[in-house]
Amino acid sequence: MHGTRYFLLDQFPPTTAEMSTQWSQKDTTYAATEPSVSSMLGLCYSLEQLGYIWDFVYGICYHLHGSKLNVLNATAKCQSEHAKSRLLLVDSDDTYNFAVQVIDTYRAGPIYLQGTRSGGSNFVDDDGQLMTYFKWDDGEPGSNGDYLRTDKATWLQETSTGTTSYKFICHLY
Repeated sequence: MHGTRYFLLDQFPPTTAEMSTQWSQKDTTYAATEPSVSSMLGLCYSLEQLGYIWDFVYGICYHLHGSKLNVLNATAKCQSEHAKSRLLLVDSDDTYNFAVQVIDTYRAGPIYLQGTRSGGSNFVDDDGQLMTYFKWDDGEPGSNGDYLRTDKATWLQETSTGTTSYKFICHLY
Protein backbone atom coordinates (compact mmCIF):
# COMPACT_ATOMS: atom_id res chain seq x y z
CA MET A 1 0.00 0.00 0.00
CA HIS A 2 1.43 3.40 -1.00
CA GLY A 3 3.06 5.23 1.88
CA THR A 4 2.53 2.36 4.30
CA ARG A 5 5.31 1.40 6.67
CA TYR A 6 5.61 -2.07 8.09
CA PHE A 7 7.14 -2.69 11.51
CA LEU A 8 8.10 -5.99 13.03
CA LEU A 9 7.22 -7.21 16.52
CA ASP A 10 4.76 -4.35 17.06
CA GLN A 11 7.67 -2.05 17.96
CA PHE A 12 7.30 1.32 16.33
CA PRO A 13 10.58 3.09 15.69
CA PRO A 14 10.93 6.77 16.53
CA THR A 15 9.94 9.23 13.83
CA THR A 16 12.65 10.83 11.72
CA ALA A 17 12.18 14.03 13.76
CA GLU A 18 12.74 12.15 17.02
CA MET A 19 15.76 10.39 15.54
CA SER A 20 17.11 13.73 14.30
CA THR A 21 16.88 15.18 17.80
CA GLN A 22 18.49 12.10 19.35
CA TRP A 23 21.20 12.06 16.70
CA SER A 24 22.06 15.74 17.01
CA GLN A 25 22.19 15.53 20.82
CA LYS A 26 24.26 12.36 20.75
CA ASP A 27 26.84 13.26 18.13
CA THR A 28 27.19 16.99 17.54
CA THR A 29 30.80 16.57 16.39
CA TYR A 30 29.72 14.31 13.53
CA ALA A 31 26.97 16.76 12.56
CA ALA A 32 29.46 19.62 12.54
CA THR A 33 31.94 17.75 10.34
CA GLU A 34 29.33 16.28 7.98
CA PRO A 35 26.91 19.07 7.04
CA SER A 36 25.59 17.07 4.10
CA VAL A 37 24.38 14.34 6.47
CA SER A 38 22.72 16.93 8.70
CA SER A 39 21.02 18.68 5.78
CA MET A 40 19.99 15.34 4.25
CA LEU A 41 18.47 14.30 7.57
CA GLY A 42 16.48 17.54 7.67
CA LEU A 43 15.32 17.04 4.09
CA CYS A 44 14.35 13.45 4.89
CA TYR A 45 12.33 14.68 7.86
CA SER A 46 10.50 17.15 5.61
CA LEU A 47 9.45 14.25 3.34
CA GLU A 48 8.29 11.97 6.13
CA GLN A 49 4.62 12.47 5.22
CA LEU A 50 5.40 10.99 1.79
CA GLY A 51 6.83 7.89 3.49
CA TYR A 52 10.56 8.68 3.53
CA ILE A 53 12.56 7.14 6.37
CA TRP A 54 16.15 7.76 7.48
CA ASP A 55 18.28 4.64 7.90
CA PHE A 56 21.00 5.48 10.42
CA VAL A 57 23.05 2.36 9.75
CA TYR A 58 23.54 3.16 6.07
CA GLY A 59 22.88 6.92 6.14
CA ILE A 60 20.18 6.63 3.49
CA CYS A 61 16.88 8.49 3.22
CA TYR A 62 14.49 6.22 1.38
CA HIS A 63 10.89 5.35 0.62
CA LEU A 64 9.95 1.74 -0.06
CA HIS A 65 6.89 1.82 -2.26
CA GLY A 66 4.48 -0.99 -1.52
CA SER A 67 2.66 -0.36 -4.78
CA LYS A 68 4.04 -2.08 -7.84
CA LEU A 69 4.85 -0.14 -11.01
CA ASN A 70 6.77 -0.79 -14.21
CA VAL A 71 10.27 0.68 -14.27
CA LEU A 72 9.40 3.87 -16.18
CA ASN A 73 6.48 4.69 -13.88
CA ALA A 74 8.58 3.83 -10.80
CA THR A 75 11.32 6.18 -12.01
CA ALA A 76 8.78 8.95 -12.64
CA LYS A 77 7.17 8.36 -9.22
CA CYS A 78 10.48 8.84 -7.40
CA GLN A 79 11.24 12.00 -9.34
CA SER A 80 7.74 13.38 -8.71
CA GLU A 81 8.22 13.10 -4.94
CA HIS A 82 11.33 15.29 -4.87
CA ALA A 83 13.85 16.59 -7.40
CA LYS A 84 16.64 14.67 -5.62
CA SER A 85 14.75 11.37 -5.41
CA ARG A 86 15.73 8.52 -7.72
CA LEU A 87 15.46 4.73 -7.84
CA LEU A 88 18.04 3.19 -5.54
CA LEU A 89 21.47 3.03 -7.20
CA VAL A 90 23.40 -0.03 -6.04
CA ASP A 91 26.98 1.22 -6.30
CA SER A 92 28.67 -0.47 -3.32
CA ASP A 93 28.48 -3.46 -1.00
CA ASP A 94 26.86 -1.18 1.60
CA THR A 95 24.09 -0.07 -0.75
CA TYR A 96 23.50 -3.63 -1.90
CA ASN A 97 23.34 -4.83 1.73
CA PHE A 98 20.89 -2.01 2.49
CA ALA A 99 18.66 -3.10 -0.40
CA VAL A 100 18.71 -6.73 0.76
CA GLN A 101 17.92 -5.65 4.32
CA VAL A 102 14.87 -3.69 3.15
CA ILE A 103 13.72 -6.51 0.87
CA ASP A 104 14.06 -9.07 3.67
CA THR A 105 12.63 -6.91 6.46
CA TYR A 106 9.54 -5.79 4.55
CA ARG A 107 9.18 -8.90 2.38
CA ALA A 108 9.30 -6.62 -0.62
CA GLY A 109 10.19 -9.26 -3.21
CA PRO A 110 12.11 -8.19 -6.30
CA ILE A 111 12.58 -4.45 -6.70
CA TYR A 112 13.61 -2.18 -9.54
CA LEU A 113 17.01 -0.53 -9.28
CA GLN A 114 18.54 2.44 -11.03
CA GLY A 115 20.39 1.61 -14.25
CA THR A 116 19.72 1.61 -17.98
CA ARG A 117 21.60 -0.38 -20.62
CA SER A 118 23.75 1.81 -22.81
CA GLY A 119 25.10 -0.39 -25.58
CA GLY A 120 26.14 -4.00 -25.12
CA SER A 121 26.51 -4.93 -21.46
CA ASN A 122 27.19 -1.37 -20.20
CA PHE A 123 24.72 0.31 -17.87
CA VAL A 124 24.49 3.98 -16.91
CA ASP A 125 22.88 5.65 -13.91
CA ASP A 126 20.30 8.45 -14.09
CA ASP A 127 23.10 11.01 -14.53
CA GLY A 128 24.49 9.14 -17.54
CA GLN A 129 27.55 7.88 -15.63
CA LEU A 130 28.87 4.43 -16.47
CA MET A 131 28.00 1.98 -13.72
CA THR A 132 30.86 -0.25 -12.56
CA TYR A 133 29.47 -2.00 -9.48
CA PHE A 134 27.11 -4.95 -9.85
CA LYS A 135 26.06 -8.00 -7.85
CA TRP A 136 25.02 -10.06 -10.87
CA ASP A 137 23.04 -13.26 -10.59
CA ASP A 138 24.34 -16.29 -12.52
CA GLY A 139 24.13 -15.75 -16.29
CA GLU A 140 23.73 -11.99 -16.01
CA PRO A 141 23.75 -9.50 -17.53
CA GLY A 142 21.25 -11.12 -19.84
CA SER A 143 20.33 -9.69 -23.19
CA ASN A 144 16.60 -9.73 -22.40
CA GLY A 145 16.28 -6.27 -20.91
CA ASP A 146 17.62 -2.75 -20.62
CA TYR A 147 16.83 -2.14 -16.94
CA LEU A 148 17.93 -3.55 -13.57
CA ARG A 149 16.07 -5.30 -10.80
CA THR A 150 16.76 -7.81 -8.07
CA ASP A 151 16.20 -11.52 -8.71
CA LYS A 152 13.13 -13.14 -7.15
CA ALA A 153 15.07 -15.72 -5.12
CA THR A 154 18.67 -14.55 -4.61
CA TRP A 155 18.17 -10.74 -4.56
CA LEU A 156 21.17 -10.50 -6.89
CA GLN A 157 20.93 -8.13 -9.84
CA GLU A 158 19.53 -9.10 -13.20
CA THR A 159 18.37 -7.39 -16.34
CA SER A 160 14.69 -6.71 -16.92
CA THR A 161 12.48 -5.52 -19.74
CA GLY A 162 10.94 -3.12 -17.23
CA THR A 163 7.38 -3.94 -18.26
CA THR A 164 6.43 -6.09 -15.25
CA SER A 165 5.30 -4.21 -12.15
CA TYR A 166 7.50 -4.54 -9.05
CA LYS A 167 8.01 -2.65 -5.83
CA PHE A 168 10.81 -0.11 -5.72
CA ILE A 169 12.88 2.04 -3.38
CA CYS A 170 13.19 5.77 -3.94
CA HIS A 171 16.47 7.10 -2.52
CA LEU A 172 16.99 10.77 -1.77
CA TYR A 173 20.40 11.81 -3.17
